[in-house]
Amino acid sequence: MHINIFPRFDVDLPIFGLDIVANPKKVSGCFCDYSPLDDLQKANHPFMIMFRTQTKDYEWKKARVMPDWALEIFSEDIVGAGAIKDGPETEQLCNMALELSRFYTMAMDRPAYRKRDINTKEAQNKYCKNQKMNRMLHSSILSMGISEERKNQYVENVLFEEVV
Repeated sequence: MHINIFPRFDVDLPIFGLDIVANPKKVSGCFCDYSPLDDLQKANHPFMIMFRTQTKDYEWKKARVMPDWALEIFSEDIVGAGAIKDGPETEQLCNMALELSRFYTMAMDRPAYRKRDINTKEAQNKYCKNQKMNRMLHSSILSMGISEERKNQYVENVLFEEVV
């Protein structure tokens, strides 16, 4: 499952991202973040504070280390976990994902976040460029039997389309 919610360019919100890679027996990877678009968001944006508060007490048996491309765009508080088996960790993962996605979608239309003097297009394009460097993304799509050409079209024009 892959979810990214990009705010409109005149809205001062981070990007919400949630990836869950699973098979019938376990969740092999989970990544969840409110990715800040600039240093001001990093420091004290209400969404970043909420994310940090909601996730600070979660512990995972196998925390994931982020590659360089990810460190460029994700928050310091990104949740990255692997080898999550059925039981308390799966329940924790589902509750976290639901709570963070609910908060984001319920609060994203608040007028307080609309700003006429900002345009986050460049920051959002940087996020997309970096996401496309994820080798695991490309290999997982190819492992589904999708051709290289179709995979490239999907990644470039659907998942992480850069806006001109």
